[in-house]
Amino acid sequence: MVSIVVPSYGHATFLKETIESVLAQTYADWELLILDDLSPDASYEIAASFIDPRIKPSRNPKNLGTYATQNLGIDLAQGDWIAILNSDDLWQPRKLELQMRRLEENPECQWAYTKGNLIDAASNPLESQNHHRDYPLDEVQDVLPYLLHVNQVLASSVVFRKGLVRFEEGYRACGDWVAALNLARQSKAVFVEEPLVGWRQHGSNTSSALAKVIREDVAVRETILSYSDSLKSDRPEEPWNSKLDWCALELAAHYVAFGEMKKARNLLEGQHLGTDPVVRKVWKRRRFAVSLPYPLAKSRLAPRTSAKQLSQLPLAKSPVIA
Repeated sequence: MVSIVVPSYGHATFLKETIESVLAQTYADWELLILDDLSPDASYEIAASFIDPRIKPSRNPKNLGTYATQNLGIDLAQGDWIAILNSDDLWQPRKLELQMRRLEENPECQWAYTKGNLIDAASNPLESQNHHRDYPLDEVQDVLPYLLHVNQVLASSVVFRKGLVRFEEGYRACGDWVAALNLARQSKAVFVEEPLVGWRQHGSNTSSALAKVIREDVAVRETILSYSDSLKSDRPEEPWNSKLDWCALELAAHYVAFGEMKKARNLLEGQHLGTDPVVRKVWKRRRFAVSLPYPLAKSRLAPRTSAKQLSQLPLAKSPVIA
């Protein structure tokens, strides 16, 4: 059985459609755990209005946040597999069917993910973009090297074996990235190329809080760079080294956003590790940029951020990648 964990907060406008997308699944062996995190709207009442016995709504005793709520859902799950579904996202009807079939066909894989499409508040498709970027398209794949740079694994697309991973409870935005890193460290992934998830973009998305995202992003990237040797195992040099380079380049830009110019310069004073010619060019440009006075460096590398605003936020704790 697949236990579908829905951390629900303030998405009454979308929740009914989210639940209906689960009811439409061609794979029927599931339970739906809707954990309302003390929503200020009618989210819990909407969840409780469904009479299917597989749907199990509950209210948290206090507001826990997204990732602590997901961990609570994992603890309550009766299935051998966990699927995450955000309370404003949608699934296509064959989503679970295709994933569970491929997991059965590839027993060495302990998790799966799919492509997805951006949708707006009215569930209309948004302008098509390649959100998968340069991630592999193989049915069975080692995703870890790509996750060093950026997370393109949609949270609402993931299915994983229960007990394989828990979420960083102190995080608000980058917990999905940390979870994907931990999943990829332990097992190759099964991938379904079809866009089986509708990833909703609207004004209340947590990731819109840019400053808090950057704080967490810095903590994740610092951890990746610190433990990259132990993470690498026997993987080939490429794309591992080039993705580590991109991680460092992004981290240097974040340091500039915080006004921490010395850290940015120290990070880029050495040479890049990989063979990617694009990395070479960007590395050279950014090394020059961080040698400039702070206002010029910031205008080039972090024009959208406020160093004062960032400095007022607490540091994010270093995630556990094990």
